[in-house]
Amino acid sequence: MLFLTATVVLVFTSAMGHTASFTIRNQDSYRLTITDGGPPESLENSIAQYVEDRSLTVLNGDNEPLMDLWFARQLPSPTDPNTHPGVAYSTLNEGVVLAVMRLHQEHNDFRDQPVGAGIYLARYLRQPDDGNHLGETTYRDYAVLTTPKADSVGPQGFEETLNQALDLNLHPFAWGLWPANEVVTESEPGIAAFQPDKWAVKLSLPREDGSSITIAMVVAGNEWHY
Repeated sequence: MLFLTATVVLVFTSAMGHTASFTIRNQDSYRLTITDGGPPESLENSIAQYVEDRSLTVLNGDNEPLMDLWFARQLPSPTDPNTHPGVAYSTLNEGVVLAVMRLHQEHNDFRDQPVGAGIYLARYLRQPDDGNHLGETTYRDYAVLTTPKADSVGPQGFEETLNQALDLNLHPFAWGLWPANEVVTESEPGIAAFQPDKWAVKLSLPREDGSSITIAMVVAGNEWHY
């Protein structure tokens, strides 16, 4: 078992030029363990074969397991770039399963909604650009949770993915995806704080065309501009 830790000192400079720094306290920190072992046996075979045989486990400040993540072995080839403002992952296929997530305890998502312990699929989805969500978050990229039952792990339409997410909650449970270049980890996969209240797991995922994409999934902290 490999333990990955992050010691983070945050530095801020005010408009007057004064600089202050602080270290996130131990009780606010998270660690990542990498453990060999396949996903839960209750998963359908098509899903179990789609994800890695190792899990990334996020531990909280009390060294208790918070969540396990089994990421996709290989993502589909990239789509034509979506260049709309606020999209950080312009070539990811909407609806594709990024990972199987197992929550060991209740944990709040990126919208600060409590999500119960259980097993979920995390599918990529973009926040609608319809005016109803304008300015709610910095980026429009999310891993939304659906039930672990699925006919397909590959790309699917926005409405189909949204309806699957709504089967769990009136508003989809969602984990933010942040630009990978704004999250600095000591290694990949790794975990790090990138703002005073946010932590993300960062790793590179291979694609069918031989390329790869590095993603940063927010696993602690929330952002919602009310």
